Amino acid sequence: VHRHSHFVGLVWSEGGPVGDLSVCDDRLQSAIARTTGLKRNYCRFRCDRERDVEDALSLTMQGWRMPWAPLTTSYTMTLDLNSDDAQLLAGCGPDWRRNLRRSEKHKLSIRHWANPNPDEILSVYLSMQGHKGLQEQHSRSEIEQLLRNIKEQLILYRCDDEHGQLVSLGGVLVGGDRANFWLAATTERGRKLS
Repeated sequence: VHRHSHFVGLVWSEGGPVGDLSVCDDRLQSAIARTTGLKRNYCRFRCDRERDVEDALSLTMQGWRMPWAPLTTSYTMTLDLNSDDAQLLAGCGPDWRRNLRRSEKHKLSIRHWANPNPDEILSVYLSMQGHKGLQEQHSRSEIEQLLRNIKEQLILYRCDDEHGQLVSLGGVLVGGDRANFWLAATTERGRKLS
């Protein structure tokens, strides 16, 4: 949410909607207004769903319109993970292959993070935000709510250095047969280690 004044704001979602589009009606607008405390909201989302006529009609009937200026290319990348490691590596660009070789040299380990700690996640984001000069990406409260309410749909991986220190993380939210990349952060040290 970006507040332009005490009464007007911009609400932006990087992905979605997920699930049944019938809930994107005025109840959603009311919930956003209640949550933000703003009287007027301009809501925008980048839809990750495949374009479907019924979805478009449903959203149009609920008052949603296509924006006159797109924020992204709206392209989607897909990757078949059934390929073996050699095929996946061959499909990577030279920079990716070089960085993967460098990371192996630094003895980094990547593992599924079954019981994530919100403070550790936040520390990676704080390091990245400070190094890159970014605004807050996720608050501690947001991370806690994510872990408490939709932990079953979150698949999270962590990357540790040779001393067991967390240097990077990546996570997706899974809904049905789709997954959206949701959490991604690397500390300043992690960037140096590729």
